[in-house]
Amino acid sequence: MSECPRINASLIWYFCLIRLIKLIKEKIGKLRLLKEKRGNIDQYIDKIAQKATTNENLLPHIIEAVNAKVSLGEICNSLRNVWGEYRPKDII
Repeated sequence: MSECPRINASLIWYFCLIRLIKLIKEKIGKLRLLKEKRGNIDQYIDKIAQKATTNENLLPHIIEAVNAKVSLGEICNSLRNVWGEYRPKDII
């Protein structure tokens, strides 16, 4: 009866790492293609930033931006520029 060849654990990790790098490169390529195809999104980001200074409901404008393929990070950055970022008080 023949034995199965021994596989080094580091070799398995190496092949997993190579596969992961290929997947990451593929996702980056898809993201670049999406950003090229979606066109100019500045109008949506500006509209969200403008409405964030009022008491108007932001949700319809955010939904419109998401439908135009504006990313969550881009939406959050526009709101962060208007409202700032929460910093909890230091308690001693």
